[in-house]
Amino acid sequence: MLNLFTIATKAPALEEMCRVWGLEPFTPVYQVRPGMDVPILIREQGQIAWRTGRWGLIRKGQEVYQTGIERILTQRPFNVLIRTQRCAIPANCFFGKPSVNEVRLVRILKERTFLLGGICYPDTSGHLRFTLLTCAPADILNDTVERMPVITSCQKVRDWLETEDMKRVMRYADRSGNFWFDFFRVSDEVLITGHNDRELLRPLGVSYQQWQAREETLQALQMREDRINRGNTKGRH
Repeated sequence: MLNLFTIATKAPALEEMCRVWGLEPFTPVYQVRPGMDVPILIREQGQIAWRTGRWGLIRKGQEVYQTGIERILTQRPFNVLIRTQRCAIPANCFFGKPSVNEVRLVRILKERTFLLGGICYPDTSGHLRFTLLTCAPADILNDTVERMPVITSCQKVRDWLETEDMKRVMRYADRSGNFWFDFFRVSDEVLITGHNDRELLRPLGVSYQQWQAREETLQALQMREDRINRGNTKGRH
């Protein structure tokens, strides 16, 4: 994945989704880049709390933005941090670059806001810094990203942050492929440092009317699937 994601969900909605309060209002960031400060969730003194984290964990004098979860237990200081300093970063989408002239936006159809798994640690000034945990991509994303974030839903934030069972923690990487992903090409202008432009999240070559029609079709498919799933569970409980 590119070092780029989006967080535009407003603070009250994020609080409600995660059932964690105390998040200060923030300006939506449509192109979050390394070095930026964003809201993150951490476990602190036995409680889950909102804090501000800067993307880029310092290791051996360098900033690390992504860390593969497969080898994390063998790398210091990540093998300690994964046990004690996990964090969750809200996002609406992330980005991949399958070719030189192409950038794709990746989102989750049933999770318009989701959480990226990470680990964090305060720097020498006490400012929290984080790196994103990544894993092999879901099959549908093989041609879009070489790596994808470890992902969980907002409703499962406590499972991610509170569990002490490392086997369960590592299995989150496998679960990252259990979502319905949607992806499409967007302008490579999203890569230009300094942009914070919502319009750059729209698909290339699609009119506003076509985009709206596409969104309505996807929503209808999701609702139909939900109805099927509810019907299949009748009488089971």
